[in-house]
Amino acid sequence: MCGIGGIYYPDNTKGRVPVGALSDLWCGLENRGTHAAGFSLLWQGSDAPVVFKSPRKASSHVPTLSKYYGTGINTRYVLLHTRYTTQGSVSNNGNNHPVVAHGITMTHNGVLWDDSTVFSTLGVNRVHDVDTEAINAALSIESPGWALDNIEGSMSVAWTDDRDTEDTVHIMTNGGNPLVIGRLRSGAIVWASTLPHLQHLDLESHFHATPFKHYWLTPDGAIRSEKVSEKTRPSNRAIHHASQFGGQGGHSRASKPSKGRKGRKKARKSSRTLTFDWMNPSGWSDLTDWEFDPISDAWVKRR
Repeated sequence: MCGIGGIYYPDNTKGRVPVGALSDLWCGLENRGTHAAGFSLLWQGSDAPVVFKSPRKASSHVPTLSKYYGTGINTRYVLLHTRYTTQGSVSNNGNNHPVVAHGITMTHNGVLWDDSTVFSTLGVNRVHDVDTEAINAALSIESPGWALDNIEGSMSVAWTDDRDTEDTVHIMTNGGNPLVIGRLRSGAIVWASTLPHLQHLDLESHFHATPFKHYWLTPDGAIRSEKVSEKTRPSNRAIHHASQFGGQGGHSRASKPSKGRKGRKKARKSSRTLTFDWMNPSGWSDLTDWEFDPISDAWVKRR
């Protein structure tokens, strides 16, 4: 099992979660995996999230998260992940999460057992070894509903898509792993693998994500959702996986998500994600080697 979590700041958010509390969420997810850790962070007004990951546990990278999050005042969202390795060596950083491939930046908790079949069906070559990449490919070429209907395994996921025209985070589960979404009193939206991971935050309400629904978060603060699959339960293997690590729970006080638009395909932009790899073919790449230049609207090497 892995751990996923994160925070989204709508335009009307009052205040920001201190970096210490956000770090506590990330480090708390270590109880679900310590083989690797990573995050994807988008600043408001930027078109490229910073993606950092490495084959080390989250607590060893709190200073890095703190550096890029700061006070959080300019942050739109942060996706967090802690990895328990099942497929794809952590020494190849492309296998660690967030998984960046096919225009999708993905955090996944679960195990797939037909990823090779998915790539064959879609006619797509895989970039990495990790099974999660099959979800990236399915979302890129098909849709959330297709992914839920055709991918065998357990998945609770949070992702971003390069095609989105506004800052959007997508969340979904097939019920094979727990997933909780909540709203803070400040108006910020949070999510995590289980409720205890969020209870140190100032929660106003929360609910357990309904399997086979696609949720998406946008700057207006709405939590929209749409049922995208006719399935009512995950496969028996996914149910067995969930029974080991905690299943779905009931809803607590929370606003009913409004119905959203049907997901439609858009022209694919080139990837806007800058990935800082802990290891890469040219050797060590320090985060401090890069800065965003607003004049050229691009990431450039520091001089």
